[in-house]
Amino acid sequence: MIADTGGPQPMFSSRTAQMADVQLLRDCGYEQLYDNDGYLVLHAASPGSATPDLTPHRCTPDGAHSS
Repeated sequence: MIADTGGPQPMFSSRTAQMADVQLLRDCGYEQLYDNDGYLVLHAASPGSATPDLTPHRCTPDGAHSS
């Protein structure tokens, strides 16, 4: 997942909403691999990482990647 959190993005109502999505990814097991001036790269930490369900904000088991 790549996110540009350095400024407003058209698909988010606010920076707060975008940061909530980034936090959800972290909560679902994604690791932040890179951060430079708000440009973030996150990666699923393991094949069994949960898939973020952004509506509503929660983690759901990812059956496609679980063993």
